Amino acid sequence: MAEESPPEIPINAESAHVSDESLATVSTENEIPNQENKNMEVHHHAHHEGKKNWKSYFWEFLMLFLAVFCGFLAENFREHQVEKDRERVYVQSLIKDYAYDTLQFQNTINKIINKIPFYDSVLMFLKEPEKFDGKLPFRFYIKANLETIYTPLEPTLQQLKGSGNLRLLHKTLVLDSILIYDSKINGPLMNQNKYVVEFNKRVVQQTEKVFDNTNFNLFLNDVYNNVDVTNVEVYNIHLSSKDKDKILEMSNLYINAKATDVFYMGLLKNRKNEAERLINLIKVEYGMH
Repeated sequence: MAEESPPEIPINAESAHVSDESLATVSTENEIPNQENKNMEVHHHAHHEGKKNWKSYFWEFLMLFLAVFCGFLAENFREHQVEKDRERVYVQSLIKDYAYDTLQFQNTINKIINKIPFYDSVLMFLKEPEKFDGKLPFRFYIKANLETIYTPLEPTLQQLKGSGNLRLLHKTLVLDSILIYDSKINGPLMNQNKYVVEFNKRVVQQTEKVFDNTNFNLFLNDVYNNVDVTNVEVYNIHLSSKDKDKILEMSNLYINAKATDVFYMGLLKNRKNEAERLINLIKVEYGMH
């Protein structure tokens, strides 16, 4: 009896194709875990490098320190440059203040020089009023009673003091000279200003006892009403008292006022010279020539 061959199972081409895709899918799925394992191995090896030694930490610290230090130096240099620029601005402003003081000192000196002769004219009148028909020329009266003072304001220095920025002036000689000048302004000059004002006040008060101010009032009204006051003779001041003691007191007050102005003029000259020297010093020290 002949052996029977097992029956042949027909193979469907479509089934074979599906089987191939399934195999490919299975193969790919098997490869993905393998790739993940490899990646994990790579990550695992990178994560577990050897521990850093003290040299590594030292170099990291050194680099950080140098970065911070260089930043500090840069900021310090910037601030120094800013302060240097501000110092220059303040110095230029100080020069302008002292130049203005110099001009005003000279103007005040000129006014006093022009005023002094009128003191003598008034004293001459008080000594022999009859020669003037008992009338003090209005020009003498106005000029001799004119208050003439100048008080430097020193705006830049006051700003430096108030803001605490005197430290910006790093030239010791300049700073010392500025403070010395300031002390003389607020010391002797201010004191003499007060004397000038006080004597002028006393002179005016005494004139009320000796002179008739009717014509002076007329002058004020004309000025107020914009009337021409060129012809000052119509405003001559009449001597209202023949009391020799009052007239003598009036004369003595004018003499003291004159002395106050003469001494004041000397102080103004000194301050003017000091302001000029200070300007030159600042320009030399800061290279502004």
